[in-house]
Amino acid sequence: MVGIAILILALITLYILSRIFIRKLFIVLFRFTRSKEKATMLLGWIFLPGTFIHEISHLLAALVTVVPFGQLNLMPEVEEDGVKLGSVQIGKTDFIRGSIIGLAPILAGGGIIFWGISFALSGGYLQNPWIVALIIYSIFQITHTMFSSKKDLGAVLELVVFFAIVSIALLILKIYFPFTYIFQKMVEAGPVIEKFGYLLFIPIGLELGFLALFRKVRI
Repeated sequence: MVGIAILILALITLYILSRIFIRKLFIVLFRFTRSKEKATMLLGWIFLPGTFIHEISHLLAALVTVVPFGQLNLMPEVEEDGVKLGSVQIGKTDFIRGSIIGLAPILAGGGIIFWGISFALSGGYLQNPWIVALIIYSIFQITHTMFSSKKDLGAVLELVVFFAIVSIALLILKIYFPFTYIFQKMVEAGPVIEKFGYLLFIPIGLELGFLALFRKVRI
């Protein structure tokens, strides 16, 4: 349970910091170019690899869950509450498959970060500056693009409400074995979840470093 709490805390922190960073970077680009359109295009090129991973994750999840999809857009758009780095058209579906599609970039991005950092630490590759640079660049790209939009997470909220209702019904009926089974599996996966949570504090540290740099130059 401690591992899950650490993981949730790390994800929430990373989400907030990444949104702040993107807004700050957009301001920098806007001051440099004096054009909202040019700043938006530059932001799109900077985060193009991460945006590609994000949108392809949505698309592959839609393909696996047999949900129709349409045009893939990798160029950013300025919205009232920020900048949308990319999009892919997903057909109307139920909240279960919608949740899978909505969470796909987080699962894919988190998996890549977990595998990359674990591989580098276990293999002693951190002595190679090129590999360190590649890891930092990959973390930079993924952490700023892996989180889903409010629209994507809408189906996730519906799924949470659904499971909450089912759980209450099971408790009223005094059917406890699903909770016992889930708790057992969570305990078994605890060390891996906790390790992943702690690994996420590496990109959080990098994020804080970037924001400190912005603060130093008074952005």
